[in-house]
Amino acid sequence: MERETSILRLQIFLGVAWCIGCCTFGLVIVNNSVECRIGRQYLCQASLLLTSLSIFAFTKIKGYNGYIMFVWMYGIFIGGYAFSLKMYIYEKVRARNFARAWGFAQCSMAIPLLVGVPISSK
Repeated sequence: MERETSILRLQIFLGVAWCIGCCTFGLVIVNNSVECRIGRQYLCQASLLLTSLSIFAFTKIKGYNGYIMFVWMYGIFIGGYAFSLKMYIYEKVRARNFARAWGFAQCSMAIPLLVGVPISSK
């Protein structure tokens, strides 16, 4: 019973961290000033870099507290990546073609899952 509770808590933390990452990166995009403008492409790249660093740190985790720290780091940066990628695509293709472009992006992100899971399960 304790194990299921701790796993559920990690999943809740991941979802909350994802939402915080989306909101934080959204605020960075919305509150751009003339003096300090951060491009959407650079936000995508930075969030992806920090996500990969958190995954790299995952290999050194020991104990439940380490998992909690990883889930928060990973969740915030992957949420920020999801939002900033969507805004970057919107910036490039504008509203008229956004639905099609976002569909292509989602499809390209799903292909590794469709191919990789059957390969790695053998």
